Amino acid sequence: RGMRVTENDLQQYQLNQHILNRSFLSASVERQVAEMFAGEGQQLKMRQTIDHRPIQFSCLCQYLVKQKSTCLNIQHLSMRPEEKEVLILPFTVFKIIKKKTNYLEDPASSISVEIELEECEDNNDDNDKKEETCKREDESLGLIFIFVIKNGSSGPVRMTTFPPQIDDEGMQ
Repeated sequence: RGMRVTENDLQQYQLNQHILNRSFLSASVERQVAEMFAGEGQQLKMRQTIDHRPIQFSCLCQYLVKQKSTCLNIQHLSMRPEEKEVLILPFTVFKIIKKKTNYLEDPASSISVEIELEECEDNNDDNDKKEETCKREDESLGLIFIFVIKNGSSGPVRMTTFPPQIDDEGMQ
């Protein structure tokens, strides 16, 4: 599923912020599935103010997953296997590395906003502390929830998610 967000929701997604995922996120490895759930091409039909300013925006997110243990492929368990669903596990930290607001350049854009997020890897030290590190790799972008799995498969990810609550230190 894609997501539709408000402008206030979008303000929570700031470049270089870290977001902690607190629940399972449903996503698809097929970009077309993610775009469908985002409301691709439906921006002009989404909620607007009386003066025709958008209240909702279609949003597509691309997640770069670096650790195999971060997500589960549940396509074989799904009632809709054609959606190629994966679940991102709770308590995964992502860094926002790119945010593209297509609607500013073209109000009729098929996807209003695209966000690229990269998983922060956990490295254990001798004291069993975890240090999060984010390394930027060049990858293709998408928003609403496109998923890229480091083992090579890539495409949009269908996700059920709510806008993050981010504190002053950039954590949700």
